[in-house]
Amino acid sequence: MLNQNIAQKEFNLRSKIIIGHVQLASCGKKIHRNTHPFVREKWSFAHNGTVIDIKNFPLNNFYTEGDTDS
Repeated sequence: MLNQNIAQKEFNLRSKIIIGHVQLASCGKKIHRNTHPFVREKWSFAHNGTVIDIKNFPLNNFYTEGDTDS
């Protein structure tokens, strides 16, 4: 559900990089660790879609932290 008040807020942001992303949760719980951007070491990323069978991918000691496929 869209928060109608978000358009009326002022944001004082100072950054060289800002990631904006609007999503509809398709899998996993609606909790902070499942939201974008995901951060691993020096990388930040977001993605759209669903990765099928993520538990069987060879991720070389990288594991998902939330309940999603990211």
